[in-house]
Amino acid sequence: MSDSHTPDQHLQWVLYRIDDNGNEVEMRRFPDRCGAEQAMRDYERRGHKQAYLVRKAR
Repeated sequence: MSDSHTPDQHLQWVLYRIDDNGNEVEMRRFPDRCGAEQAMRDYERRGHKQAYLVRKAR
């Protein structure tokens, strides 16, 4: 059986870090929104001053 999907196609949700200048940096991809949002909350709980954003991959 041949699989035409690339390895990242199942990783549809992206966690971004937003720096002080508004630049978005992709940190990690997830297969579901729930996992991405949980990771975002974990980073926010650490007290860093960066903001985080979860959005569907383009």
